[in-house]
Amino acid sequence: MKKLILFLFLYSMYSHSYAVDTVATVKNVGSYGNGRIMVWVDTTIAEPGCSKTRFDIEASNVNRKEWLSLLLTAATTGKKVSFRTIGCYGGFPTIDNSENTYLYVTF
Repeated sequence: MKKLILFLFLYSMYSHSYAVDTVATVKNVGSYGNGRIMVWVDTTIAEPGCSKTRFDIEASNVNRKEWLSLLLTAATTGKKVSFRTIGCYGGFPTIDNSENTYLYVTF
């Protein structure tokens, strides 16, 4: 019985992990001292529990330098970006280091 309760509890936690796809225009880009990138966009990101017009890219993300380059390109050319956040960190939608997230410029 305890195992069943534990299973149901864990299932309910993970069944509410949502990936949110968004298309937006980049307004501002910045970085924390630890390498975490913060991005402000013109659209509210509908991430459950932390809907904001800003998302973060984890400092541990192996693509963060390449994605920073894409974000700066999008910001200077006015092109939109498409991205997927998954969960919240520090109250902001976040792109983590998993294959469930992405970022690209739409031309």
